[in-house]
Amino acid sequence: MTKEPVFSVIIPTYNRAGIIRRAIESILCQTFRQFELIIVDDGSTDNTKEHIASYQDDRIIYVYKENGGQNSALNKGLEIASGKYIAFCDSDDAWLPQKLEKTYQKYLSDESISVVYHWTGICINNKVELAREDVLEGNIYRAVLKQGYLTSPTFLSCKKECFETIGLFDLKIINCQDDDFCFNLCKYFKVGLIKEILGIYYSDVAGRKSEMKRVGADSYLCLINKHKEDIIEICGKRIMAKKYLNAANNYMLLDDTEKAKEIYHLSELCGIGLVDKIKFLIRWRNI
Repeated sequence: MTKEPVFSVIIPTYNRAGIIRRAIESILCQTFRQFELIIVDDGSTDNTKEHIASYQDDRIIYVYKENGGQNSALNKGLEIASGKYIAFCDSDDAWLPQKLEKTYQKYLSDESISVVYHWTGICINNKVELAREDVLEGNIYRAVLKQGYLTSPTFLSCKKECFETIGLFDLKIINCQDDDFCFNLCKYFKVGLIKEILGIYYSDVAGRKSEMKRVGADSYLCLINKHKEDIIEICGKRIMAKKYLNAANNYMLLDDTEKAKEIYHLSELCGIGLVDKIKFLIRWRNI
């Protein structure tokens, strides 16, 4: 590269040789060209390395590491990143060509913004649709805690300096790392929103983490316990009780009644609402 990168784009990947080209090419086709693309291979055993080596582009940095999970791969990418802004793309997703250009314009339009996200497109039967019409922007920590999410890192970027405040990705939270990351960002930084689809989530990809139901249930419980103090202080005990009910539902779906009972009791201690309690007990009569 002849200039220092403005963006460091990080792709974590593991055994995605068959589809990673879609992600890579969607980034190389960006109209904003001043970026580095850091691909962190988390111990793939397929021919991912050969696929990446076929690209003759000096903006690509390929790093291989022993398998340690997506968060460890993201953290490795952050160690290497040299851009002012950090952007992420999952190896099974893709960007639209103007993502970086419009994101950069958003940062320039308001220097107080440290985080920029945009609407998510979802590809179903080869057709891209709006997944969710996001509206939150500004200082939105309370709202994000309450609703429980903001977006996936594929559809978000932030100033590199943000990590000096929030730290790296938490290795203990495997399945809900997106929410943990967004909670941490929104707690300290102002958020800007681009009301336009600039990234695409593919619903037909096998092996997504959302399919790991036990890991998902444990990670969600870890997430809400990690942020429990802020949830109660900022949103109130009733919101925390609802989140515990969601966690109890997850364990009931796994037929882990004992764990569900334990979590349900925590929702009672937080002052579960009568309506929410009745709905839960009607659904799970055997708890």
